Amino acid sequence: MSEAINVSYTNSNAPEAHWVKSSESDLDHSQDCVLLAALGDGLTGITDSKDPNAPILRMNPREIAAFIQGAKNGEFDRFTTS
Repeated sequence: MSEAINVSYTNSNAPEAHWVKSSESDLDHSQDCVLLAALGDGLTGITDSKDPNAPILRMNPREIAAFIQGAKNGEFDRFTTS
């Protein structure tokens, strides 16, 4: 299993957060990534790396677990282009 990659990114809506991206995002060396961070309030933040002022979607542990499991199950495959 691959590990998430730490990225140097600051979002003005959560300046203290430490963001990671999928190792799959690094395959094409793209700077356009979905980023995740553990937020101080026990939530997981999700944002878009293209915009340092992008809103942050905040998900509780149950929500992020359901989302990730759905992705693992292929439930969102129709949104990919490959």
